[in-house]
Amino acid sequence: MAEDQSHIFEKFVRAPRSLTTPVRGSGLGLYISRRFVGAMDGKLWLEHSVLNEGATFSFYLPWVEAPIEPQLD
Repeated sequence: MAEDQSHIFEKFVRAPRSLTTPVRGSGLGLYISRRFVGAMDGKLWLEHSVLNEGATFSFYLPWVEAPIEPQLD
């Protein structure tokens, strides 16, 4: 399990136990999510994982001011 955690954000990575479950995926979800959050100068990480129960992920995005839209008349 710990060895899976070090690679879960890489492309096409799926935990070996997930290959026998009815839920299928390509192994791209966490990779894409981390890239998306990173593109906004944020961070995505694994908080904790419990075998046969699931995992908790957290993310951080910096707070920024909304851009001021010019008024069109």
